[in-house]
Amino acid sequence: MNRRAAGISMCALALFSFLSRYAFALWYPGDTPTRWGADDFATHVGYVGLGPWFVAAALLLAGIAFLASAERES
Repeated sequence: MNRRAAGISMCALALFSFLSRYAFALWYPGDTPTRWGADDFATHVGYVGLGPWFVAAALLLAGIAFLASAERES
């Protein structure tokens, strides 16, 4: 795998990691939610935390670095 492909893969993983925070928040209440609204979703996003966002930021920076180094070699 060359650097360009690695950089694009890392950027794609960053997008997946960023969106996973919201997907986990949607699934957080389980099988029987009594009610569902914007406040509930915000609460569940808070329960998930910032972990996926930090992983996404690190992957995005690494992906951009790989893409930049691949362009410098060209």
